[in-house]
Amino acid sequence: MHDILSWKKTLNDVVFLLHPPRAVPPREAPWRDRPWRVKILLIAIFFLFSCVNKPVGLGSRPQKIFFNAETTAAPVIRNLEHNPMVRVYLNIPDSMGTLNLKFIRLGLNKDAVKDIESITIYNNRGKKEFDPTSPPTVVTNISDLMYVPVEISAEPGDNYIWLAAKMRSSALLDGLVSLYVRDLTDSKGIKYDIINIWNEGNESFKKR
Repeated sequence: MHDILSWKKTLNDVVFLLHPPRAVPPREAPWRDRPWRVKILLIAIFFLFSCVNKPVGLGSRPQKIFFNAETTAAPVIRNLEHNPMVRVYLNIPDSMGTLNLKFIRLGLNKDAVKDIESITIYNNRGKKEFDPTSPPTVVTNISDLMYVPVEISAEPGDNYIWLAAKMRSSALLDGLVSLYVRDLTDSKGIKYDIINIWNEGNESFKKR
């Protein structure tokens, strides 16, 4: 009997040497037992990857809106109350509803700053032709870059905004004035860049 027990012990020792027991890896600590620094790090990594995987764009438009600004071919004339110079076209999709514009940003060249007495903005709504009887916004503080506050509600469909200038009586006849629309800003602060179309390949207007 003693020999049998001794033989079993010897056999177990051999098995232990050939196949030693493996260390069991420690189990991951539950969330509630983790240090607070680790929790903050994991939360930060989660939000970082969430933001990276989402398309983000400043001033992006959820709906497709078409804008352009087209100049008129006629020259500007002194002593004329309304010189229509630029027509802004907006096409608002039905699904978007009314677009409330709050600012129009304009650009002018040196001759325009010197020779234009005032700029009037008309909201012609769905009327394509120039109509000086529409509700106007008049600007008399002329500079090369202007942020003009407006209250324009563009309804779904076609909308037209006209810009007209009144020239100073002292304006020189041999100069060129340039007026264009840079962008529009709505009530939510979203900015819409404008495509400018120059008639006859010329962005300027001859004075006479």
